[in-house]
Amino acid sequence: MAITFRSYGTGAGSGGSASITKPSGLALNDLMLANVITHNGSISSDGTWTQIYNDVNTYYFALFYKVAVQADVDATNFAFTGGTSLIRGIVSAYIGVDTTSPISDKNHNTGSGTSLTTTGFVQSNASEMIILFASLYKLNGASTYNPYTLTNSDPGLVQDTYF
Repeated sequence: MAITFRSYGTGAGSGGSASITKPSGLALNDLMLANVITHNGSISSDGTWTQIYNDVNTYYFALFYKVAVQADVDATNFAFTGGTSLIRGIVSAYIGVDTTSPISDKNHNTGSGTSLTTTGFVQSNASEMIILFASLYKLNGASTYNPYTLTNSDPGLVQDTYF
């Protein structure tokens, strides 16, 4: 079975706590990926998510994964905590993922300015999917965020994009 994007949910909060809406149609054994960002401080989940990455040195974002169980299907949202101010995130769900080993490789890079470059990935078999999560952070302290555009130097490599 090919890996397929199901849906996503978003959420935000203040005071270091965010409630992220459950992806619509979430089903047992869907792989969920959560990308969470805050102004300051380490980010954590309720303990049922596996942390893939947590950057506490520069931009304060974290990536988690979880294979959906019945309690997740029955839930309406997911809670994440971190920092002392604004926290926001997205949870995306995928169908057809190998639930025994859902993450085969990972990499992260940070950058500044107008471009971000990351090390390449190689799919080890046809049933894998490469997913990019990018967190953009404005450092000048403004309370509003400008829209950003993500581009790919190899558009043939990217089949689907979800924002």
